[in-house]
Amino acid sequence: MSLQLVNATAVIAARQFNPSIVRDHWLIQNGIIEPDDLQPGCVFTDMLVQLRSRRFHLLVAPEQCQFTPLVAPDEQQRVVVDKVGTIVRTLPHTPFTALGLNFQWRLVPENTTVEAISRRLFFVPDSPIHRELDSDDARFGGYISKDVLGFRLRMNVKPVIQVDNDEERSLLQFGFNFHLELSENPEERIAAIENALNRWNEARAESERLSQLATAEDLDE
Repeated sequence: MSLQLVNATAVIAARQFNPSIVRDHWLIQNGIIEPDDLQPGCVFTDMLVQLRSRRFHLLVAPEQCQFTPLVAPDEQQRVVVDKVGTIVRTLPHTPFTALGLNFQWRLVPENTTVEAISRRLFFVPDSPIHRELDSDDARFGGYISKDVLGFRLRMNVKPVIQVDNDEERSLLQFGFNFHLELSENPEERIAAIENALNRWNEARAESERLSQLATAEDLDE
């Protein structure tokens, strides 16, 4: 079985973010992008900003700011801390309410099936619902939440279908949201955001470790 990271984002939610502030000249002036860094597909409106650069994508809407690094894993934390940290420090009075570090992994079965893996991970023989729905083609998933690394971890696992070149593959998808509620105090809020961004590598490693548990040898057919 192989494990693939398919998405990684840092998201900051806000009661009211003003996308109209985020323009190409503002981004350049504050050192978030270089003058020649804009890529095709950028959108700047009063209600939505979609920035595409060589090193990251940025989506800004009234309710959130979403940052997706496009660099190698060993560079991601530095880019996230630098770029998202700059945005937050430059807009200290924006009422940010929560932060999430999000990682999505997909497990590709080899010599086994999604049905078999999901059953061994999540089937509960004593559950009336599971007994009622139990069949050879049944697929199972789960949701787990607990405090991890100073965040509230929300972990979702579910079977999914991936289509590549008109070919369908059954995979097991692991979704991780490392969630942090933010203070109303601007100084405390900024400090909490910067501290959380500096735990990107730890959160990513923990999401990978938990996903790898499904690749244990005793889960193989």
